[in-house]
Amino acid sequence: MSDIFKNAVRYLFVFIFTLIACMILLLAVCKIPRSAIEENSRKSAEYLVKEDAFPLVWGRFINSRGDNYADSNLLNVIYNVDSEQAFRSIVEDPYYRVEGESAQDNYYETVIQGKKPNSDYSRYWHGSQVLIRPLLTFLSVEGI
Repeated sequence: MSDIFKNAVRYLFVFIFTLIACMILLLAVCKIPRSAIEENSRKSAEYLVKEDAFPLVWGRFINSRGDNYADSNLLNVIYNVDSEQAFRSIVEDPYYRVEGESAQDNYYETVIQGKKPNSDYSRYWHGSQVLIRPLLTFLSVEGI
């Protein structure tokens, strides 16, 4: 076999192994029940709904701009994971969204008011759930 073919097979193996490992990690953290993240999701929603979508974190330095919009969307997806249907949740990434409302309001409404997911965020791979969902068991978004 040529070196090019051997390398291609090796790279394909590494790719498939990485894909499977990432799916297993996501499935594992999606098995964390919502009840385990409920309190810190509530604290996070109450904090984020009071904040601007893109606040300046350190004074007036433009490069210190936060992104509460993206954080709220990600936390909305994480909160709406159905641990009984983990695979479906990581593929569809359901979340609550109302056109014209801020991401913070949407997150607040799903956590505090119990609004059910009505949309999906499947256009992105939300691999950061592997870190964020376990952290939500003992920290709110401010701590994370």
